[in-house]
Amino acid sequence: MDTERDRNLTELRERFETDKKEKEIAFLNMKNELNVVNMQASRRQSTFLFIGLILFAGVSIVLFKLFRKIKNQHQTISITLKEKDTLLREIHHRVKNNLQVISSLLSLQSKYILDEHALDALRQGQDRVRSMALIHQDLYQSNNLQGVNARIYLTKLLENLLRSYNIREDEIRLEIQVDPIQLDVDTMIPLGLMMNELISNALKHAFKTSKDHLIRLILTDQGKDLYVEIADNGTGVDDLEAMQHKSFGFSLIKMFATKLKAQLDIENQEGFRVKMKIRQFQKAL
Repeated sequence: MDTERDRNLTELRERFETDKKEKEIAFLNMKNELNVVNMQASRRQSTFLFIGLILFAGVSIVLFKLFRKIKNQHQTISITLKEKDTLLREIHHRVKNNLQVISSLLSLQSKYILDEHALDALRQGQDRVRSMALIHQDLYQSNNLQGVNARIYLTKLLENLLRSYNIREDEIRLEIQVDPIQLDVDTMIPLGLMMNELISNALKHAFKTSKDHLIRLILTDQGKDLYVEIADNGTGVDDLEAMQHKSFGFSLIKMFATKLKAQLDIENQEGFRVKMKIRQFQKAL
C-alpha cells in the first residue's frame, strides 16, 4: 500500500516537474519570439530612421541649393533694376538738358527778332519746351521714375509761366485745387501742354483792367475720369469761333484732348473757363 502510494507521488512529482519544464520552455520560447519581434521592429525603426535622415539630408541639400539660386537671381535682378533706374534717370536728365538747350536757343533767337508776332510765337514755343522739360526734371529728381505728381508739377508750371510773362504772384490771385495724384508720363505730357496753352492765354489776354485778377486751376480724380478746369475772371474772348478755328494754341489743345479722349466744354461768360473730363489717362504705379 505504501509502495503504491509512493509510486503515485513519484509519478505526480515527475508529471509536475515535466509540466513545469514545459511551461518554462514555452515561456522561454515566447520570450525569445518577443525578443526577435522587438529586434525586427528595432531594425525596421532604425532602417526607417536612416532612410528618413538620408531623405532629410537630400531635401535640405536641394533646398539649400535652391535658396542660393534664388538669392543669386534676386541679387542679379536687384542689380539689373538699379542699373535700369540709373539708365532711366540719365535718360530723363539728358532729355531735360536737351530741352533746356532748345529753350535757351529760342531765347537767344528772340533777341534778334523785332516783329512782335514772331517774338510771341517764340515765347510760346519756349514755354511749351519748358513745360516738357519740367516733367523730365521731376522724373529725374523723384524716386518714382514712371510718374509725375500732378500738384507739384502744375504748381511749378504756373510759377514758370508767371516768370516768363514778368508777372508777380501778388498781381494775380491763384486758386489751385489739384489732387496729389501720380500720373503716367504719357498722360502728363499732353495734359501739361494743354495747361500751358490755357494758362498762357489767360496771362496774355484775359486781364485788361486793373480789377482783382484770378486764375483757378482744378484737377481732381473722379475714378473713371479726371476732371480739369482752368478759369479766369478776365474779359473773355472777343471772337470764340475764330479762336477755335484759327488759333494754333487751341488746335494743340483740341489735338491733345482727342488723344486723351477728353470731353471739352468752353464757357465765355464772366471770364473764360475751360472744363474737361479726361477718360483716357494712366496713373503711375
